[in-house]
Amino acid sequence: MPVQDVMVKNASTNPVVSRLQDNPARQPFQQILMSDPAFPTAPQSFNVPVGKCLVIECVSGYVNMPTGGKVSDLSLQTTVGNQSVPHRLPVTLMLSAGVTDRYVTCQMLRAYASPGTMVGYGVGTSGAGAQSSTLTISGHLVDVP
Repeated sequence: MPVQDVMVKNASTNPVVSRLQDNPARQPFQQILMSDPAFPTAPQSFNVPVGKCLVIECVSGYVNMPTGGKVSDLSLQTTVGNQSVPHRLPVTLMLSAGVTDRYVTCQMLRAYASPGTMVGYGVGTSGAGAQSSTLTISGHLVDVP
């Protein structure tokens, strides 16, 4: 039987849903974590769903410090099996405005978190403590038996 081309035509209001054929188990994931007095109920950590492995591919965020304060460490904490590790993130002073210095990070990486484990972040500072911080995590979930 000869091979025939297949043409799919959909309106932009009804796009064709697709998955990566090399790994159909990938499920998009994103989560924001923050420590901010203006949002006291915002999550500072989350648990990976049971039956899923989290593959983290990008982390971005910021830390607001009182002017002159320094961010000495910004890390994403994940656990695989029984091993919990910090993934250190580079920070750069982006701006100083009034009484606040803003440090930022944006890092492509490949980090993993096992099903049911907690993912969180930590900020180390010198001088005064951080006023607020936010970390955005994106990647995908994969079903595990």
